[in-house]
Amino acid sequence: VSGTITSNQIQHMPSFGRDVLKLAQLAPGSFGDGSQASGNDNYNLPGTQTGGGQSGGADGIFKTENGAQIIANGNQTENNGISIDGISTTSAVWGGSTIITPSQDSVEDVKVLSNSYDSEYGRFSGAQIQITTKSGGNRFHGSAFFSAHRPGLDAYQRFNGDGNTVLRDDNFFDQFGGNIGGPIWKNKIFAFFNYETVRS
Repeated sequence: VSGTITSNQIQHMPSFGRDVLKLAQLAPGSFGDGSQASGNDNYNLPGTQTGGGQSGGADGIFKTENGAQIIANGNQTENNGISIDGISTTSAVWGGSTIITPSQDSVEDVKVLSNSYDSEYGRFSGAQIQITTKSGGNRFHGSAFFSAHRPGLDAYQRFNGDGNTVLRDDNFFDQFGGNIGGPIWKNKIFAFFNYETVRS
């Protein structure tokens, strides 16, 4: 049982914190409630140790260990294995978390094996999350994005006050980045570069 989240889905579907691991919940045989805790963090799924899906805070995808909040094959989140381009990036400290979370714009697809996988994935008994990154081609392609949240642009609302006072959210948050890919030597050598950052 497996499912692949394609490049088109990654580009057009919303993922909180621009984290492709959030989309792993779309695969058949996997489950995660995606619930949000206060402070833009995630609740752990019942019975798990890992802060699965913890990319919701200000650190976003830049957390040292980022776990996908999914369970599969009757296992907890700490039994999930994560690999990028065939290399395991699963944390040695927190099982089921990756020490590298690629930027959403640099991911070609995400394949999630829910059960009955080959022996090459035998180190982990839960979901096997296989991330494939993009590469350059014979034509130059690129994109850029910018997202800004400013106190002067926020509405006054009672959620930010004490009930009698109406205040604006005073958080300052910028998220921006871009990518470019293309040939170095046509039909032979290609390159792809991606950059993303957060200012909060």
